[in-house]
Amino acid sequence: MWTILGPIYWTLAFVVGASVPSLFGIAGIVGALLILNFTYTFPPMVFVGFMCQIGAVLPGEGFDPTTGITTRHDTGLKRWIRGYKKYFVLNTINVVYTLAALACSGLGSYGAIKALITLFGPGGTVATSWGCAVPA
Repeated sequence: MWTILGPIYWTLAFVVGASVPSLFGIAGIVGALLILNFTYTFPPMVFVGFMCQIGAVLPGEGFDPTTGITTRHDTGLKRWIRGYKKYFVLNTINVVYTLAALACSGLGSYGAIKALITLFGPGGTVATSWGCAVPA
């Protein structure tokens, strides 16, 4: 099975790579907008939310499995601020990390878009490997 699927996979990869006029540009945008964010932006953002929920718990709050009722003494912004302050240093480090990851995503997207504009814009090309004419 492995012997059969290997050449099929690489044949399909070659066809896609040769057919798309600028595979590096598309990969750059996908990397900047999706891969970078799922790796570096969302985890610390979710972690801050989780730590705020843990830090906001007051004595007497919690979930009662016998009744299925969750007890909370307050809700809203006050609860989130209390939870954030409980682990202030850790949460602040993760917020700064999230903002830096968003900046990297923005800069990477900007660079990939500028490269694609240069490639396909005025004087650019849309030639693929399957055309017979030589690009001018």
